[in-house]
Amino acid sequence: MPKFIPAFSPNEPDTALLDLLDLFARVCLTAVEVVALISSCGWLIFRFGDLLQSSGDLMGPLDVLCALTAAFSFQLSLPGRGPHLQRLGFFLACFLTVLAASNCAARFVPIYLHPNLHPNLEWIANFKPGPGQSGSAFVALAFTLLGGAMALIQSQRRLAARVADALLVPLCFLALVLVSGSIFRFIESPRPLSANTTAPETLFCIALLAVVAVLRHVQSSLFAVFLGRGIAGRIARFAAPILIFLPFLREASRIAFIESGRIPPAFSSAILASIASFLAMCLLLYIARRISTMEAEIHALSLRDELTGLHNLRGFRILAEQALRMARRSHVPFSLLFLDLDNLKEINDSFGHAAGSRMLSDTGDILVATFRESDVLGRIGGDEFAVAGQFSHAAITVAIHRLRDAVLQRNQHTAKVPFLSLSLGHITTEPDDEDTLDELLEKADLAMYQEKRIKKPRPA
Repeated sequence: MPKFIPAFSPNEPDTALLDLLDLFARVCLTAVEVVALISSCGWLIFRFGDLLQSSGDLMGPLDVLCALTAAFSFQLSLPGRGPHLQRLGFFLACFLTVLAASNCAARFVPIYLHPNLHPNLEWIANFKPGPGQSGSAFVALAFTLLGGAMALIQSQRRLAARVADALLVPLCFLALVLVSGSIFRFIESPRPLSANTTAPETLFCIALLAVVAVLRHVQSSLFAVFLGRGIAGRIARFAAPILIFLPFLREASRIAFIESGRIPPAFSSAILASIASFLAMCLLLYIARRISTMEAEIHALSLRDELTGLHNLRGFRILAEQALRMARRSHVPFSLLFLDLDNLKEINDSFGHAAGSRMLSDTGDILVATFRESDVLGRIGGDEFAVAGQFSHAAITVAIHRLRDAVLQRNQHTAKVPFLSLSLGHITTEPDDEDTLDELLEKADLAMYQEKRIKKPRPA
């Protein structure tokens, strides 16, 4: 009997994927805590700090405090934590919001008062109003958005969830800008980090914390489509990494080409644009093929009987009508065979519904083995089957003999009880006949009932 597959809603989250994302979020939080603690040790231990400082900027004390506060807040609010720990995690998120917002205000306000501003925007990402203050104004803004989103996520209210979406989107955008800006600057001019750049540890922590915030909120946010079991979820999970990283890969390649000087800028742009266009077209073709394949599967499921694998009544009518029209167009005979499984109700009552389902499944298997692939086979009722195809009267008679032999062999060579018994009726129409499919079904059904009445024992 075919294996039963439970029907899930296409929008229902994939539980295996949720478990994997939860594990990934925990790993990210652990990585943030390790990096922040190592940086704090660098500030507390002078010589160790000098060692770290020799390879670039050290993560500032305030950034360390913000990163640890965010990580601990997430850890305390993980599913399964007690209500007291959940409340403490919420207060830590609020503390982070206030701390980062005050730091953000202290960094952005002096920008408009600074007398020597460079005309481009690079100074914004690395502006430091005073000595001893690490990080950038945008880093403080990122921690502010992160703290606000964390507090709203943990409040678990519908309106708060919508506001959290509004904070997570600019947070992800800001994290992408900060991280990609540092990478592009390094590709453009590889050199040791100076005091005017944001520490890589800070950018690392912001990126991972933004990912964790999205993962913690993904089930109730606009990103929930990525978790679905259906077509949209599968395509979104496949296309998202390509759509996110492809533009950055293109820009990094453009910078590398221009800096190398081996290829003229115009040809570099043409090559990269062509590559991006080709990859986008490949992605479009993949998505179109996936949708087409899944639509075909859905269409087939709507026309199939789940138990036997044959066509259901709707599928049989559609395909049998088409086969009848083709037979008349080709001027060949057309036959319709009607079958009824004898005593199905008694079998269900005596042996259980599992035995009745097995009888139906065996009947479907026998029909598939007996008839041609071009013939239309269907289960059109509870215990009723039908076969339609281009048969002459002699051909359908031979096919019926093969069918009866297959049923006899099934009953003789298997230990399955009860025995399988079928009542058959058929009708053959010539190309000049004008009978409709419904009329042929009615005539074949009548012939089948005549055989069933003959098989019934007469009362003594």
